[in-house]
Amino acid sequence: MAKAPLPFLSCLFSLNTCIGNREKKPLNWPISSLTILSILLVVVSIAGVVFSPLIVTIMAPGFTRVPAQYDLTVFLNRLMFPYIFFISLVALCMGILNSLRHFAAPALSPVLLNIAMILATLTLRDFFPGTDRCAGGGRHDRRHSPAGHAMAFFGPAGSAAKA
Repeated sequence: MAKAPLPFLSCLFSLNTCIGNREKKPLNWPISSLTILSILLVVVSIAGVVFSPLIVTIMAPGFTRVPAQYDLTVFLNRLMFPYIFFISLVALCMGILNSLRHFAAPALSPVLLNIAMILATLTLRDFFPGTDRCAGGGRHDRRHSPAGHAMAFFGPAGSAAKA
């Protein structure tokens, strides 16, 4: 996803130097696109949080038969919409950095996000009951593990840290 805007961004930066900007200063379009994307993503995130029960009902209609499973799914869905907000902004910033030929930071940011998620899950598993069944506990069964709650909660926090 982060590499999708690369050709578009490279073309715009090349156009900037072709139209007489010899100092190779970028145009104001990255700031404008970040602003527009932020506004759009805030609207989508708020709508996703508000309409999360409807989204879950449409995507997983069988979950309505088990109220605890449905409530958990709605809760986790509401937690993941801020993640979409932050990770989309990070993807735009990664595309801008790639078009400026800064490849190290965009390449390492997913690694840092994964490390943060793994450490959050392993560190916080003792705060959630039933986590002896997952996250390195050795015993596994078919029940949903509350360590997933920690992972879902710290997904948005990890993407915000990347930004």
